[in-house]
Amino acid sequence: MTRHAPVIWAILFISPLCAAAAAAPTTQAATTQPTTSKPTDPTELTTADAVRRLPPDQAALKRPVRIRGTVTFISASPQLLFVQDATGGVCVSGPRERDVRPLRPGASVEIEGVTAPGRLVPVVVGRQREPVKITVLSEGPVPPAKPVSIADLARSDVHGDFVEIEGTVRAVHNEPTGGPATVEAMVVSIASGADRLDAAFLAWHGGANFPPNLVGSTVKVRGVFNIASTEKQQTAAMRLLFTGLRDLRIQEPAIPAFDLPVTTLPALKSLSPDDPLPTRARIDAVCTLAVPNKGLFVQSDDAGLWIESRAPALKPGQHIDVVGFPARRGQTLTFEDAVWKTQPDPAQLPDAPLITPDQALAGDFDARLVRIDALVLEVSRLSEGPTLVLQSGERVFLARVAAQSAADTRDTPRPNSWVQLTGVCVHNRLPDAETTNVPVNTPVSFHLLLSSPASIDVIHAPSWWTLQRVLAAGGLLAIVAIIAVAWVAALRIRVARQTSLIREHLARETLYEERVRIARELHDSLEQDLLGISMQLNATDKLLTQPQRARESLQLAAAMVRRSQVETHRAVWDLRDNNADPQGLPATLRQAITAIHPPPGTQLNVEVTGEPRPLPAATQNHLLRIALEAVTNALKHANAQRIDVRLAFTPDHLTLTIQDNGRGFDDQQLPPPTSGHFGLFGMRERAEKLKARLTVQSSPNQGTKIQLELPL
Repeated sequence: MTRHAPVIWAILFISPLCAAAAAAPTTQAATTQPTTSKPTDPTELTTADAVRRLPPDQAALKRPVRIRGTVTFISASPQLLFVQDATGGVCVSGPRERDVRPLRPGASVEIEGVTAPGRLVPVVVGRQREPVKITVLSEGPVPPAKPVSIADLARSDVHGDFVEIEGTVRAVHNEPTGGPATVEAMVVSIASGADRLDAAFLAWHGGANFPPNLVGSTVKVRGVFNIASTEKQQTAAMRLLFTGLRDLRIQEPAIPAFDLPVTTLPALKSLSPDDPLPTRARIDAVCTLAVPNKGLFVQSDDAGLWIESRAPALKPGQHIDVVGFPARRGQTLTFEDAVWKTQPDPAQLPDAPLITPDQALAGDFDARLVRIDALVLEVSRLSEGPTLVLQSGERVFLARVAAQSAADTRDTPRPNSWVQLTGVCVHNRLPDAETTNVPVNTPVSFHLLLSSPASIDVIHAPSWWTLQRVLAAGGLLAIVAIIAVAWVAALRIRVARQTSLIREHLARETLYEERVRIARELHDSLEQDLLGISMQLNATDKLLTQPQRARESLQLAAAMVRRSQVETHRAVWDLRDNNADPQGLPATLRQAITAIHPPPGTQLNVEVTGEPRPLPAATQNHLLRIALEAVTNALKHANAQRIDVRLAFTPDHLTLTIQDNGRGFDDQQLPPPTSGHFGLFGMRERAEKLKARLTVQSSPNQGTKIQLELPL
């Protein structure tokens, strides 16, 4: 209380001066306030410019502020107050004390508080949970507004100043302010050339009953440009704040939107970049694609256009009457802040021509509905709708579904699918074509916007053999090949082991057969011959007293020795190498028969007919053994004087015949193997191994004929 006592006494003494100052101009009242009513703190900031130039780190230190000036704007929700002195304007944010008299724009006040960081420049707030102290010094009109352009408002030195701008109203809408439900902000979008600004009336109570024909009119608006609001004051941030409709003066009224004459879309698009665009235009067109909360593409007379608007989205094919503000985005013509009304015609899309990527870039297909055949390279789902990377010819381009609804559950095509897409062709141009060698009006690329996945028709589905599946199949085949190689290796080891066992078994069987055969030969020939020679020698010993008979006995023993020599030679022949003679069976047979030394007077004839053929070694050996066995039997048992061996070759058979004129035997009563005579039994065994047919024909004293037929 003691600190504010000088202020109270000063007010009491200078009240007559304040009354006089109220009649003076406001700017003069703001600058002629007594400065000696309170002691001056050297650390206090006393001008709006000093507060605005404060660095953010210094503003965060809550520097004390005491400023005298004129109220230029006041708002209850959000709680904002702008005070302007000779150096500029400053924003007072948050709760504040109120004087008993109502606080209105134009009042001369003194504010006390501390600094705080704002969005771009510092603001004044209360000290430590206290409201900003405001002392009303006098009442008066608001100061004159300083004329500026919309572009000038981007400068921080204009922040908080009471200014006036001029432009064309582009749109009007409501926004909630966070206060009572009946209070909303009326936001008026104003454009001047390429610059744009939103002006906000924060205490609007009229709902959607905006002033008639405001959109399209040329207006002047005076207010305070706010760039210092905090995050809780988004409605008032970066906007020109005005107090009421008296601050919004219409300079040139607008023609009602749908009273404007209809302009053809090709006529608008034919304007060169140097031609001025109409402020507002009206066209008749068909919606080809709608993007929620952004706008839509329309088409008329083979010309397309992007309409930018926040109005509710339309369905493709609807016929509409559009009014908007033509503008150029680079070299592309668009409609901004458009409004429309639908026509009662049934919805029908215009025809979409089938084009190539080169035609999409070279022709006038920008913003038009087209069809393109392409190959899907990749599918991405990172954006609002699926995006396809496509290739047609040598060009790669993108296609994106503008907005896929939850009801549309159609799957997008898989990579490597051939598809036909129906969508809007959008040209992509360089931001600054003057820095390149590309002509200004030439697009460098394009992409397609699709209304839904239903705009994609799959012409040819991809092959089932994708890269992943090929790699998986290759890996599986590699595993199978490794297993097969391992199995073959193991099988070869087993086969080699089994082959070794079979060879050992065959060797034992062969050895056993040879032993049986030799035993049979020795029993039938050598053993009997040796026994006969022994008996003959014993008889000779007894006949020594009779020289003539002893001589005859010795001659017989000598004959028996020669016979034993023949049998021994044959046995040795059988024990020789069984490999086939390279000269063939006929030569081997002649050589073997010739080696047998028959008794004097016995004829051995060998005859070969037909074309001799090479035979396997085993077959040749069996045939040779059968022939020698038959000849030996004829010499040993039949006392034959003539033995004929015939070998006949035909294309299908081989016939071996051994015929003698010996004593013969009864072929119906052959001796069994148990009798000790193994000759015929051995020949039958060999014939069975050859799978040949062996026949024996013999009669007592009629000779014997043995014939073997072997299929070739």
